[in-house]
Amino acid sequence: MRACFVVVLALIVSALFAQGNNDHYLTIHPNGHKGLIHDMGIDHEGNIVTGSFDKNTFVWSPQTGRIIKEFRGKIGPGSEGMVYAVDVAPNGQYIAVAGWMGKNDETEALGDIRIYNYSTGKMKACLHYHQDAVYDLKFAPDSRHLISGDASGYLCRWDTYTMTPVTLYQRENKGFHNLVVAADFFITSHDDGMVYKWKYEKEKADKKFKFFNKINALNIKSEVAISADGTSIAVAGKEIGMVLLLNQKFSLQQHFFTPENTTITGLALAPSSERLAVSIEDNGHHSVNIYELKKGKWEGRPGFKSDDLITGLEFLDENTLVSTGGRANEINIWQVGEDQVKNKKRMKGVGANYYSAGLNGNEVAFSNQPTKAYGNADYEKIFNLFDRKISEKRKDVTFNYPQRNKDGWRLYEYNFLRKDSYDPSQILLIENSNGVIKDSIVFHPWDGNQFYSYTFVLDDYIVVGGAYGILQAYNRSGRHIGNFVGHEGGIRSVSTSENGKFIVSSGVDMTIRFWPVDQIPSPDTQTPTNIAPTASLFIADNKEWVLWNKEGYFTSSKKGARYVGYHVNQGKEKESKFYPFDQFDIKYNRPDILLKDLDLADPGIIELYEKAYQRRLKRMGLKEEDLSSEIHTPEITAVNYSKNTDRLRLKIQAKDEKYHLSRLNIFLNDVPVFGRQGRAVESGKTLNTEEEIQLIPGKNKVEVSVLNSKGAESLRETKFIDYTSTEKSNLYVVGIGVSDYQDANYNLNYAAKDAVDVVQLFTGKDVFGKVHSKQMLNEEVNRKGIQELKKFFELAGANDVVLLFIAGHGVLDADYNYFFGTHDMDFSQPEKRGMSYGELEVLFDGIPAIRKLLIMDTCHSGELYEDEVEEIVAGEDSGGQDIVFRTSKTTTTISEKKGLKKTNEAVKEMFNDLNRGTGTTVISSAGGVEYAMESDKWKNGLFTYCLIRGLKELKADENQDGKVYLSELQAYIHKEVYLLSQGKQAPTSRFENLSLDYQVW
Repeated sequence: MRACFVVVLALIVSALFAQGNNDHYLTIHPNGHKGLIHDMGIDHEGNIVTGSFDKNTFVWSPQTGRIIKEFRGKIGPGSEGMVYAVDVAPNGQYIAVAGWMGKNDETEALGDIRIYNYSTGKMKACLHYHQDAVYDLKFAPDSRHLISGDASGYLCRWDTYTMTPVTLYQRENKGFHNLVVAADFFITSHDDGMVYKWKYEKEKADKKFKFFNKINALNIKSEVAISADGTSIAVAGKEIGMVLLLNQKFSLQQHFFTPENTTITGLALAPSSERLAVSIEDNGHHSVNIYELKKGKWEGRPGFKSDDLITGLEFLDENTLVSTGGRANEINIWQVGEDQVKNKKRMKGVGANYYSAGLNGNEVAFSNQPTKAYGNADYEKIFNLFDRKISEKRKDVTFNYPQRNKDGWRLYEYNFLRKDSYDPSQILLIENSNGVIKDSIVFHPWDGNQFYSYTFVLDDYIVVGGAYGILQAYNRSGRHIGNFVGHEGGIRSVSTSENGKFIVSSGVDMTIRFWPVDQIPSPDTQTPTNIAPTASLFIADNKEWVLWNKEGYFTSSKKGARYVGYHVNQGKEKESKFYPFDQFDIKYNRPDILLKDLDLADPGIIELYEKAYQRRLKRMGLKEEDLSSEIHTPEITAVNYSKNTDRLRLKIQAKDEKYHLSRLNIFLNDVPVFGRQGRAVESGKTLNTEEEIQLIPGKNKVEVSVLNSKGAESLRETKFIDYTSTEKSNLYVVGIGVSDYQDANYNLNYAAKDAVDVVQLFTGKDVFGKVHSKQMLNEEVNRKGIQELKKFFELAGANDVVLLFIAGHGVLDADYNYFFGTHDMDFSQPEKRGMSYGELEVLFDGIPAIRKLLIMDTCHSGELYEDEVEEIVAGEDSGGQDIVFRTSKTTTTISEKKGLKKTNEAVKEMFNDLNRGTGTTVISSAGGVEYAMESDKWKNGLFTYCLIRGLKELKADENQDGKVYLSELQAYIHKEVYLLSQGKQAPTSRFENLSLDYQVW
């Protein structure tokens, strides 16, 4: 039945993405922001809320540093969906999100405000009034009203009970900048320097706001902050570094200047009104100054420096400051003391900004450091698209930089200040070969843009990278002819590939993108056209990576796929959905297509990758034509989540218009809570149920799906929930080893000792609260005894770890099915009393524990398929020295069919196993056609020897933090066994649960 689920899921995926519209987008989710954080606030529980140009709104736990909530709405190409402003109602009921909420070409209103239920993430309302982008919004302290302001100067007060506007105001097209709120009034600042104080007057919808106080902050754009009790107000003149301190009557109490020639980018007042934080920029250097009110005067205190622009400041409490910004789009929590400021926590994603990027053949060069401006940063690293590895930049290969000179023509930037404003504009001058300026391209900051990089392309084009993620193409006369749309943040570099086929751009959205040069419009084009990237590349800090194209096809490192997801729009009036990669991986993980798109690979290599993909489909019982079929599927209509300490309650609603619903599945970190078959539900076409599951410490990925009577599975609704606990897990470990068999011809030397050694290794280990252990050795090992172990495993709780280790003979029957050699097994007919792999899996199915591990030190323990092997006459190969293979010594043995080895290696390297089974990670000592070794030299099986050494001697502790995690242990064993066996034995993972990585030592 499980295979049927996989087939049906593939068909669902194809039906969803075959619509050919712009309602779905492959997105990168690097566990943090990948664009400028434009707004930040603190919710009623002290969590940090951020909104970003990357179109995401996140809620972060300051304790764990992880994202605990996400809010998504309709997005589109370019600016559509960029978040400028977020705020959570003081009562915790709603969150408001606003920004550029219309099409990139401005053909529709941009100022929609999205109101979400803060607990469920469902959209409560979409408020329509503002035509221009909303720059800031705030809930009133009573949560009854919401104030918003847009780029054209319009203000609106909304009733959050009725979700309708109450009062409106416009300041004669004077741009609105930001606002703060108090119990009885709110304050707004505007681009012309005016700062207004307003009352919450009970007026009808046709009435206008009336201000009752104002101040002119020297005719310049100002930042405004207010204390929690509303008694103190700070106003900062951005471009002159002046700070005004006012009381609630708008009377000036004090003023002071920050250091000369600085620009103020943000400020925040502490709850007591006696501490002020001011972020400044000084000739490209960034810092935060701290001031304290002492005896009626504000005095400077030690602050801190930042590696890039600070975009937001908020006090969590009197001594804790939160800042957003920096090159990594991070959130920092600072402890503010009398003598120093210490960084308590840094929260960011796994990616990095790019300040230069180039392409030569199959190699991509890049730099994550801004060593030079305008895209000229020195290349530091190279990513090879073929061997899929990252290395240092080499001297034997060259990459293009932005080209500023072409056939005597020259591009260069010129900045100037408008006489009536402190906002600088940028001009890109176009100079011909005679030194005459032929034309120019002007970028205005009030249009929301500036350029960071520019280059000549071919003979007739100029391409410029801007702040808002749009790459623009111009002819040599400066006429705008095209837009390259795809980036989600400022573009820091733009160049051309060595072969001239691609434009290569990179930026602060942590991506490198490749654009087709042959799609640039004609130089005579009158109306600019949009161009999509041929491919895009994301590389995480941990060297995991993803490469994808505009159709949503991707390829990735094995663990890099966890950063891939699909954002699915459901219209303006409804929250969007986000689906992890594994729901679409079957169809869209296509390395062969990516290599074709980039025209980088030899046809033979592309054919190898295509064969790998076809073999993967065959393993899953699919054909490629199946993925383009349509099928009827059930639908999850609502899942509401409520958390109480370590318990999560889910209210689930589902329906099917055609067939009865049959089963409910809940997955926790890819482990089926109700077992592989799910839980049966009462017959009917609708489902309305409540379920409760126990969370485990750390990040919990919770997925819900239903199946109908035809076996069709719905798309999974996914939620990520953090749970913090200091309680240690208990370990339930069983060691099974058979050295002495009923048929003495098959006796081994060290299998039973392996089981004893592994159990003793973990006994008393302080990483676990308690260790519960069992051993089954030699004549004790039979099918019935092994099957009864499930009762022991069922004693483990959700937060515990279950480990089963087996050592002995692994035997294949006539159909190449695997059986573990029990003491009384008939080696000529292993299916009679041997223990099949499926029966071993059953031991883990449906038990409460989420973290489950099966380790197999036997021959043939890796996965195997009948069409992959051929029988050959066995040779007497002892392996040299005193090495013994744990083979059953039959007259024939098997090997991998010729021509399949590279294909199978490619499958394992590129694709994740989507057959989740019980969610148990399974580590096999040898491949499906390989034999496991043991020796007097090691006094164990080779695999067990490496396992024990990796833990006991901390050889597997790759990052040298004194702890060994499961992923580190797997990597060490795979490498060490292969090395010591001289390639004759290579451990594999039958199944690897990528959602679970936990400490084992």
